[in-house]
Amino acid sequence: MSRIRFKQFVQDLGSRKIISSITTALESKIQAGANYFSHFIPQLNPDSFVSSDLPGTEFDWMAWAREDIAKKIKYQNQYEVATIYARIIPSDFGINIPGQNQPQIWKLIFVNGQTLIFAERQTNAHNWLPILVAQAIEDGLGYQTKSFLENVKPLQDVASAIINASMHARRRAVYDRIIYDPSMINEKDINSSNPIARIPMRPAGYGNGANNAVYAFPFRDDQTAIAMQEIQMIMNFAEMTNGVNRSQQGLFTKGNKTRHEYQDVMMHSNARNQTIAAFLEAQVFTPIKEMLKLNILQYAPEQEVYSREQRTLVEVKPMELRQKSLVFKVSDGILPADKLIDSDTMQVALQTIPTSPQMMQEFDLVGMFIYYLKANGAMNIEDFRYTPEEKQQRFQQQLQQAKELAAVQQTATQQPAQPGAQAA
Repeated sequence: MSRIRFKQFVQDLGSRKIISSITTALESKIQAGANYFSHFIPQLNPDSFVSSDLPGTEFDWMAWAREDIAKKIKYQNQYEVATIYARIIPSDFGINIPGQNQPQIWKLIFVNGQTLIFAERQTNAHNWLPILVAQAIEDGLGYQTKSFLENVKPLQDVASAIINASMHARRRAVYDRIIYDPSMINEKDINSSNPIARIPMRPAGYGNGANNAVYAFPFRDDQTAIAMQEIQMIMNFAEMTNGVNRSQQGLFTKGNKTRHEYQDVMMHSNARNQTIAAFLEAQVFTPIKEMLKLNILQYAPEQEVYSREQRTLVEVKPMELRQKSLVFKVSDGILPADKLIDSDTMQVALQTIPTSPQMMQEFDLVGMFIYYLKANGAMNIEDFRYTPEEKQQRFQQQLQQAKELAAVQQTATQQPAQPGAQAA
């Protein structure tokens, strides 16, 4: 962090920071070459403007711009701030608190690997470290398990080697290999990169002819076409290794299948992606949801919150929520809706229930239809629901229309029949 950013960070900690350590932290220096927390920032883009210098070797702009200004605190140009969550036994560090001999989770903030400015016990109900690590591919080999990148890296190296060979062939075609007599032709003249350069003949070559001074090796490139085919084959191997096809990359290649057949094949061909999604769900998203749920039940105050679905203020009472059991179903985004519900069976039910008075008394047809729409992607269907005021207004309108229709029918039945009128 810069000096301004670090002071703002300290200010945001409020009264929980260790006041006596702030000045020491502001004056501490990053030791050049020191790696307190074993982190590494790779230089991925060589064309970026990010400096690859080690921490502590950055230029001091404040000293350059305002060297003659006296300072009460010897600020540094940069600060390394590390937030650590650790499960510790407080008595091992001389911390005298209740339960000091029991394992506890603490949040610690260090500056430049030297000064502790924040220490707080985490009394969360879930009793987990708030750090989650996921592994998309898990085969039981631990650290030896290969990632997506490591699976295709050998194939990528082969493809790169073939491309480099093809580029060397292109250079050979432009700068052909030749044999020349240095007594007849100057080396600088024949190695010139200028495509229209003139090559003078030395006096020793006068009358001998240029054919006797230069000999060009015949150039044949029989491998480029084969190399391009091999690269395409290697790319197919890489796709097969990670279970990716052209359709999943965005290429719409139906072939000779109908729309329903194509969608059915694609829906049942994502087993490997679903396996990865299942690992991520179990390793990260389920613990995150559990943490959020327990944190809300533990720390949320009793308050009113605006409900977007109901378009009104809802009173939240955590004490009552803690007595309830929360059950919900979550789709991972890869799992299609057809695997959560059977759309064809649901359509048959929506068509059959209205025809049976007994079934109409047993099932909520409106609720079933809304669930069917939501399961098929219409998540914003609640935006079109009538508010209680609109429902009352529509009820009053329908009641008024029914009264007017009844009055018209009653007037028509009370009028005497005209002479000669034919009864229908």
